[in-house]
Amino acid sequence: MGGFSLFAREVRPYVYRISKYRDGITLCGSMATCRPYHFGGSFLVPNSGRNGQTQNDSSLMEVRKTSCPKLKFCGFTRHEDVRIAIDCGAEALGFNFYPASPRYVSTERAAEFSALADGRALRVGVFVNETPERVAEVVRMCPLDAIQLHGDESLSWAIKASTFPELRIIPIWKAIAWRGTQHPEDAAIATQWTSHVTTFLVDAHDPVQRGGTGKTARWDLLSPRPAEFQSVPYLLAGGLKPSNLAEAIEIASPDGIDLASGIESSPGIKDPVLMKQMAQLAKRLLG
Repeated sequence: MGGFSLFAREVRPYVYRISKYRDGITLCGSMATCRPYHFGGSFLVPNSGRNGQTQNDSSLMEVRKTSCPKLKFCGFTRHEDVRIAIDCGAEALGFNFYPASPRYVSTERAAEFSALADGRALRVGVFVNETPERVAEVVRMCPLDAIQLHGDESLSWAIKASTFPELRIIPIWKAIAWRGTQHPEDAAIATQWTSHVTTFLVDAHDPVQRGGTGKTARWDLLSPRPAEFQSVPYLLAGGLKPSNLAEAIEIASPDGIDLASGIESSPGIKDPVLMKQMAQLAKRLLG
């Protein structure tokens, strides 16, 4: 595991617990927040923090590699869909806590989904411009393995989040748009967040709906890979479906994909046939 040291030299608050799930590795919070999650494995400490003093060393790069799934299904509202997604081989499941979304799910219901996925897939909480206090409250009720920020959160969010025991270590993913040189603000956001996230999620720009729009991102602008991403892997989202998935992956060369509308019969209602079809395609195309 490269730059990690087992039962490390100094056990700062920045402690990751490594857990085996399927054929990969997942990460979840500090020792205090991991124990209730019933994950097995060892505690490993990277040589970096999240309080503005992060180092881009090999250990952080290893964390990024192991925390980025190849296939994420997002926006669950039904227990049966969660079960089918896991059976299809989805490595990560997204639970949407944005009240304005048609895929919104209550904390109580998401906690039930989290229990179904425990140890079988990464559990990702999707938040839009929510306060760290509120996210910490959700995590206390619903165990999560990663937090996906899908709004206009600034770096001050990450710094404040590090003051909450529930959020200090849970990996942060940041959703960004990528619209080329005519939108330098996209590059600025990516540059600012590289030292504070383990994964980017590139989605089509929509200031209102915030994901699940069915709109496609500009795949061509992602090749060659934007230098601003540095070593951070990224998931490609936005309007992916069986008819365009191969083209999207060939052009953009993402580390993984994130699917919502492309596996649904209606917003929040997953189609088991589409889930299976997209999972099989993704495995073949991404390896």
